[in-house]
Amino acid sequence: MSKRLHETKRPGKALVAASIALLAVSCIALPQSSSDPLKKGFENPPAAARPLVWWHWMNGNISRERIKLDLEWMHRIGLGGFQNFDAALATPQVVDHRLVYMTPEWKDAFT
Repeated sequence: MSKRLHETKRPGKALVAASIALLAVSCIALPQSSSDPLKKGFENPPAAARPLVWWHWMNGNISRERIKLDLEWMHRIGLGGFQNFDAALATPQVVDHRLVYMTPEWKDAFT
């Protein structure tokens, strides 16, 4: 009877090694071949999921060139948009020509 216990069928060492190798290869290859939509969404989020920023124009201290550079930068880093307002507090003038809020020149620069 003890002989029968030792004769139970077990997979051979070669079969076990092959199974482990196949499992390892499939685990390595899986991320490369599959398309994970959640991962893709984090790597390249849709416009509606991108962050927005507050963009303050302090009492007209803006210029068309600076606006252009800021917008290019926001686009380059992947922002989805901005909330803009001109805070006309007691901010000192730091540009050569201040664009006064809602004047035709300001509206043109805003557009």
